[in-house]
Amino acid sequence: MSDYFFPAEPSTSTKVDILSQKGVQKYMWMNYLYDKCRTSSDGNIQFWRCEKKRLGCRGRLWTYINGRFHSVRADHTCSSEGNPEKVTLLEANTKFKRLAETTTYKQQEIISKILSE
Repeated sequence: MSDYFFPAEPSTSTKVDILSQKGVQKYMWMNYLYDKCRTSSDGNIQFWRCEKKRLGCRGRLWTYINGRFHSVRADHTCSSEGNPEKVTLLEANTKFKRLAETTTYKQQEIISKILSE
């Protein structure tokens, strides 16, 4: 693979609101989840690594600080395709946590609200 890969369509890059169990922001692209790694020295680019980096995956990508996709820096070695079910589950979990922190809704009301979206 070359140093840079740009998706064919802008719609393939998606910034979704997902937090890890420890509250760290995640980035979803092509059904893969990435953990925030660091920011460039000039502060314009955010570096991300595959969430399975501890299992040896080399998947990396760069985004602009506003979350817009920049480029893929390394292919995934963890699998040939991402995990859309996990992305959906983590996104719903993050919405639940945010609603629980910012509203006075009861647990069942939050669940109903998330399921109705």
